[in-house]
Amino acid sequence: MHTFYVLFREANIPWSSIKGYSSDTANVMIGKKNSVLSRVRKATNDNVFDFGCVSHLASLCANALVKALPVPVEDILVDTYYFFHKRCGD
Repeated sequence: MHTFYVLFREANIPWSSIKGYSSDTANVMIGKKNSVLSRVRKATNDNVFDFGCVSHLASLCANALVKALPVPVEDILVDTYYFFHKRCGD
């Protein structure tokens, strides 16, 4: 966090100009008590929106989806290939 303070001060960026924060979803980054996000919010009077990490969130969603599928994902991919193969021709 000290690096952020130094970087913003050297670049003349006031903490009040920070509106959003994005990182991976690890507790050390976005946890409620002692994370980078909690410290940024403290420095900005809790005026920062947490965007999370789109890549990590998409990965979590995809993993949950695959686990919830009634058939193996490989079967779906093969069926999808043959569906389009038949309609597109050679």
